[in-house]
Amino acid sequence: MDRRARDGAPPLSYGWAIVATLSVTEIVSWGILYYGFPVLLAPMEQDLGASRVAITGAFTVGMAVAALAALPVGRWLDRRGPWALMTLGSCLGAVLVLAWSRVHGLPGLYVVWTLMGLVLAATLYEPAFGAIVRWFPTDNRDRALTALTLADGHLTRHALGPGEPVTEELEWLRFALVRLTRRSQGAVQRATMLEGARASAQTLGHQLIAPLVDSVDDRPLVIVPTGSLHAMPWAMLPQLRGRPVVVAPSAASWSALQAPRATRPKKVVLAAGPRLRHATAELAAVSALYSRPVTLTGRQATVATVMRALDGATVAHVACHGHFRSDSPLFSSLELADGPLNAYELQRLRCPPELIVLSACDLGTSDARPGDELLGFAAALIGMGTRTIIASVAPVPDAGAKRLMIALHRHLTAGDPPSVALATAQARMSPRGYGQTGFACLGTG
Repeated sequence: MDRRARDGAPPLSYGWAIVATLSVTEIVSWGILYYGFPVLLAPMEQDLGASRVAITGAFTVGMAVAALAALPVGRWLDRRGPWALMTLGSCLGAVLVLAWSRVHGLPGLYVVWTLMGLVLAATLYEPAFGAIVRWFPTDNRDRALTALTLADGHLTRHALGPGEPVTEELEWLRFALVRLTRRSQGAVQRATMLEGARASAQTLGHQLIAPLVDSVDDRPLVIVPTGSLHAMPWAMLPQLRGRPVVVAPSAASWSALQAPRATRPKKVVLAAGPRLRHATAELAAVSALYSRPVTLTGRQATVATVMRALDGATVAHVACHGHFRSDSPLFSSLELADGPLNAYELQRLRCPPELIVLSACDLGTSDARPGDELLGFAAALIGMGTRTIIASVAPVPDAGAKRLMIALHRHLTAGDPPSVALATAQARMSPRGYGQTGFACLGTG
C-alpha cells in the first residue's frame, strides 16, 4: 500500500499536478519579473531619459532586497508553507508590473523595484521548490552520478559513484587555479598549488573518465555535463589531454548546431580591451594570420563599436578582462574601452558570430539552474545561434593565454576544426601552464 495513502495524504499524482502548474507559473514569473528588465532596458532609457547605469541601479536594488528578504522568507516557508506566501507575492507582482508600466521617472522606478525585490523572494524558485518537496519522499533519493555514452550506435550506462566527492574535488581544483593566477605567489606556494591541481585533476579523471574508456576509446568526445560539472576544465584531466572535446549544454542543442547554414561572407573581427599587458601583442600576432581582419584596440574598442563588428562575423576574437557573475549571470561581461559589454546585450545582435574566441577569464562558465538551464555569457551566445565558442572556465594568466591563442589560430587557419585546433594547441603548451587548460570548446566543434 502506498505510504501517502496509508497516512491519509493526497496521492503522489497530486504532487505531479503541482509540478506541472508551477512549471508554467515559474516560466511566466521569470520571464516577466527577471528577464523582462534587460529586455526593456533600451525602451526605458528612451522613455525615462535616464542613463543605463541609473536605470539598472533599480534592478540592483531589487536584487539586494530579494537577498535581504531570503531569511524571513525561509522562516515563513518552514513555519507556514509556501501557499499563502506565493499567492500574496503573485498578487503584489501583478500590481507592481502594472505600476512599472506607468512609471515616468527614476524615483518611481526605484520604488517599484524595491518592492519587486519582495516579490522575487516570494514567487521564484525557492518557495516553488518548498512547495514541491512537500509532495515527494526524500528518503533513498539517488545522489549518484551516472554517465551515458553513445558510440557506434550503442548506448551504455555507467555508474560513476557518489556525486558529492566529485563536486568537492572540483572545488579544490578551481581553488588551486585561482591561486595560481596570483602574481604574489612564491615559488614554494606555486609548486604546492600546481601539485594540488595535478592531484585533483587526476582524481577527477579517475572518477569521471576512466570508467568510460572501454566505450569511447581514444575518439573525439562530445560531453554534456550536469550541475557543477559545467565548470569543469576538461582538458586538465589526464585522459583528455590532447583529445578533441566539445562541451554542449544538451544533446538536442548540439544536434541543432550541426544543421547546415547559409554561407555568409567571411568577416574576421579582433578586439582587445584595456588593462591587459599582452592583449595588443596577442591581436597583432593573430591579425597576421588572417586577410584584412577588422581590428579594434584602445579607444576604438567601445561597446557599440565591438557590437557592430561582431554582427555577422564568421570568426571573432576578443582579448580582454572577463567577469562571470554567479549572482546574476546575464550581467557577466567583457571589459571594453568604455565599460562592460554584458551578456544580456548580446540579444541585440541580429547575426551572432559563427565562431568566437573569448581570450578572457571565466566566461566559459555558466550558472546551472534547476533542470540544467544555463545562464552566462557563453550560454547566451549559444542560445542565439553561435555555433562554437572557445572560452575558459577558469582564471587565465595573460601571457599564457597569448601563447595559446596564437597557436590556436594557427591551427584554425590551417583548416583544423575548432575542437581539434584547441586540443592540439593545449597539448603543446608546457605542463606547468595549467591556466591554458581551462579553455574549452563549447557548442559544436
